[in-house]
Amino acid sequence: MDRTPDSSEDLEFGYEGVAEFYDLFSSNDDLPFYLEYAKRQGSPILDVAAGTGRVSIALAEGGFAVHSIEKSPSMLSIFREKIVGRKVADLITIHEGDMTSFRLDTLFPLIIIPASFGHALTKEKQVDTLSAIKVHLADGGIFILDLYMGEHLNEYSTFLDGPVSLPKGRGAVRRYG
Repeated sequence: MDRTPDSSEDLEFGYEGVAEFYDLFSSNDDLPFYLEYAKRQGSPILDVAAGTGRVSIALAEGGFAVHSIEKSPSMLSIFREKIVGRKVADLITIHEGDMTSFRLDTLFPLIIIPASFGHALTKEKQVDTLSAIKVHLADGGIFILDLYMGEHLNEYSTFLDGPVSLPKGRGAVRRYG
C-alpha cells in the first residue's frame, strides 16, 4: 500500500511543511513508555502517523521491527534521511499512506499513535482511523492512543518555544501559536 499522496492539499493545514522543525520541539519523554510495551508485546509494531520517525527509530534501536505509516511528503523525507546508512533501517518499513484508510497484510501485537490522533479532525476521520487500526490489531494485541489535548485548552492556547538553533548554522527558530 505504499503510495504518495497526489498533493499535500489533502493534509491538514499547518502540518505539511513543518517537518524540518518537528524534531526540534519534540519531547522524547514518552519513548521509555513505548519501549516498555514493545518489550511486552514484541514485533512487529505499527507506528501510525509516524511523522519524522521519532518513535519508530527509537523502537528499532531497541531491536524491534517497525512498520511506520505517514502521509506527509515532508515528514517522510526527513524520516528517510534520518535512517539512511543506519542499522535500524533494516528494521523499519515505511508506508506512505493516510491513517484513516491504510491496508497492510500484517497483524500487529502493538499499534501506537503517539500524539498524532488530533490530526483526524472530524468524527468520520477518527472513526475511520480506529477502524483501520482494528483490522490490523492481532488477537491479544495492544493499541496505545496518546491523546494530547493541550492545544485545545484555553490555558494552552498560546505558547512560545525556543529559540532553537537550526542545523548547519542556519540561525534559530521559535515556535508559537
